[in-house]
Amino acid sequence: MTFSMKLGQLAEFLGATLSGPAELEIVGLATLQDAGPGQLSFLANPQYRKYLGESTAAAVLLKPSDAEGFAGHALIVPDPYLAYARISHLFDPKPKAVAGVHPSAVVAADAQIDASASIGAFAVIESGARIGPGVTVGAQCFIGARCVIGEGGWLAPKVTLYHDVRIGKRVVIQSGAVLGGEGFGFANEKGVWQKIAQIGGVTIGDDVEIGVNTAIDRGAWLIPALVMVSNSTTRSRLHITFRSAITRPWPLASESPVAPRSVSIARSQVASGWSAISMSVMVCSFPV
Repeated sequence: MTFSMKLGQLAEFLGATLSGPAELEIVGLATLQDAGPGQLSFLANPQYRKYLGESTAAAVLLKPSDAEGFAGHALIVPDPYLAYARISHLFDPKPKAVAGVHPSAVVAADAQIDASASIGAFAVIESGARIGPGVTVGAQCFIGARCVIGEGGWLAPKVTLYHDVRIGKRVVIQSGAVLGGEGFGFANEKGVWQKIAQIGGVTIGDDVEIGVNTAIDRGAWLIPALVMVSNSTTRSRLHITFRSAITRPWPLASESPVAPRSVSIARSQVASGWSAISMSVMVCSFPV
């Protein structure tokens, strides 16, 4: 199914200055190099300005300084990349979940599921779990006992939440992620390792995104639980271990393990792929 919007509608949506015909039909998004008729592009990085003049995009998201002298159609905004991020959701072809519980789902009698939530095929919702308004729980997800998922959450198929995991509002969790698995804890008794029960929890703030195959462990203590603050993101195959606290909005890229015990992340940090953060570390502001 092809989605389209008029350029004037997009300008109104963004609060942008329109330079071009309001009735111009936009059917998709693409880079300056790849965009064709009917597609909207953007210029955010000055290194790509050389492609602006030769682009065949129907219109381009531009900063005021880049729009000067540009002969094509444009939406003029303070931050073209942010504007592109907002518009991308309008053209997202991801299927919309239908409210209700699939007949094959297994739901405990005392689980609370809002009528507007969607529970997919073969999902399991255990005792005491609470699923908020507008939540999507994909096929074959497991939601453990007493878990809480806040309003507008979206869980892709095959996400696992162990017991007592608390998820904030509008959280996105991609397939294969496991939250609340047991952290590493053993005591040595004359050469024999005795397991320590991991009785802590995992708390995820609002507007967090957790990538494919990410593992976020619970700890051995009730307080502090593992916490990810609002507006943090992780990418695929990330392992965040017990007693870690991501206390500021922070993007963590693929293959970036965060070791146990009191990892505190300050504001405005980025960890790229294959980064590693060791035990008892504070990552401060102003990265090099």
